[in-house]
Amino acid sequence: MHIKRPDKTLWRAPIIPLFVHDKDGKQLIINALIDSGADNTVIPKTLAELLGLKEDEELETGGIGGKVKVKKSRMSITFNGVRERYREL
Repeated sequence: MHIKRPDKTLWRAPIIPLFVHDKDGKQLIINALIDSGADNTVIPKTLAELLGLKEDEELETGGIGGKVKVKKSRMSITFNGVRERYREL
């Protein structure tokens, strides 16, 4: 997949399809941008609601675009059939 930059050039984005289940168990396919330099995973609030994630504390996070407020949540993920659980250290 390519993303058009503000200067109109195209950037080949590292995107993979993810198979997720919503809160009713229905399987969905979403495209995920892989950010190898990220410390956290960020998803739109509408997707978090669709997945039935429970909001935890509010945090402020930032990157090259500035700072934003986010809600923290937890979920488990599966890659290539291997189940991994991630937690804060």
